[in-house]
Amino acid sequence: AVEGIGPHAMLIVGRLDTSQRHKGHDQLLEALPKILESVPDAQLVIAGDGDDLHRLKKRAQDLGVTQQAMFLGRADEQDLHALYKQCALFVMPSDGDGFGLVFLEAMMHRTPCVGLAGSAAEEVLENGVSGMLVDRDNREELAACLADLLTDDARRRAIGEAGFERYQQLFTGDCHARRLQDVVTKQLGMN
Repeated sequence: AVEGIGPHAMLIVGRLDTSQRHKGHDQLLEALPKILESVPDAQLVIAGDGDDLHRLKKRAQDLGVTQQAMFLGRADEQDLHALYKQCALFVMPSDGDGFGLVFLEAMMHRTPCVGLAGSAAEEVLENGVSGMLVDRDNREELAACLADLLTDDARRRAIGEAGFERYQQLFTGDCHARRLQDVVTKQLGMN
């Protein structure tokens, strides 16, 4: 278990590179003060390292959320398993990634996921059932969705379970191999 993670922690995983600003770290940091209004012990747990770390830490400082934004640095496989289990939800409102493998990792651990509407997350998450899809550029909506999920344990559990079911149905064994082939083909624009 990772020290200092409370019951209302939101996890985002990914490299913190200047070239990877599409993942949504900025939007989450900006939504955090709003989330804290209704969930005072909310935390944003940031796993990943890269050349944008310093800027993001400064951003957290400017927003007054240094205490609530935990920058963990690079996490290995074992750390990630612990984090998925420990955090209340996984959020990555990314608009530049291909197929959302990180969502599958979270779903495997029954961790409810929040992704970006209109992005690759829609391949994986069924909005309102096995995950939530939000407009990250609407800070109010983003904050409200996350705050609601953090404060509704039953809903979080239900979404986590549905996510796990969906993971098992769609992404294991032969079925996974077939789906992955479709997704990869689509990503490469072959059909």
